[in-house]
Parts: sequence; structure tokens; C-alpha cells
Amino acid sequence: QVQTGTGANLNVRAAPGLDTAILGGAVQGERLPALARSADDLWLQVRWNGLVGWVYGPLTVPVIGDTSILPVTE
Repeated sequence: QVQTGTGANLNVRAAPGLDTAILGGAVQGERLPALARSADDLWLQVRWNGLVGWVYGPLTVPVIGDTSILPVTE
């Protein structure tokens, strides 16, 4: 599980990358179940509002577990 950082709301995207569709925004401090990570370790696949999407990992804080052991997926 990860938590959004203390900055602005965090975009939840359809796929890893800045050029992909935005599904919505996780609010500051919201906790999200982390499901997987991208091969470059920059993006985390999360469950948000019943959807599966991607968030930029450096803008999150691990709450439960180590995100480096999540399976890699694209």
C-alpha cells in the first residue's frame, strides 16, 4: 500500500507514462493498494475507486510493504 505525497493531488493514469490518459486524481494523503510496478521502477500500478491505474512512484510514500518487491508489469 502506498500513500500520495504531501504535494498536490496525484494523477491516476491508464498506463505508465505522462502521455497516457488520466483516469482521475487521488487526493493528498490518500492510501492506494499497490499491485505492481513498471520495469523502470518509476510507476506503480494501483487500485483506485474500483479501477486499476498507474501513479508516478516518486510522488508516493510506501505505507505497508516494500514496493521494490512488487511484480513487474506494463
